[in-house]
Amino acid sequence: MKSYALITGAAGGLGKAFALECAERDWDLFLTDRDSSTLEELAEGINRLYNIHILYESCDLTDDSSRRE
Repeated sequence: MKSYALITGAAGGLGKAFALECAERDWDLFLTDRDSSTLEELAEGINRLYNIHILYESCDLTDDSSRRE
């Protein structure tokens, strides 16, 4: 089974910094954030730079229905 580092709030601030640091360490990532367009751009950019496997899903973790999706 493949392992991923889960990073919430990945589209900006500390989440983005954590995502870049993990990518530099060659870790595969699962990224989530409320902002789907910024999240997609981030995932594509990290993939181009580091060629790692990245899954991403837009989600508002404060909303029950969004978490269930």
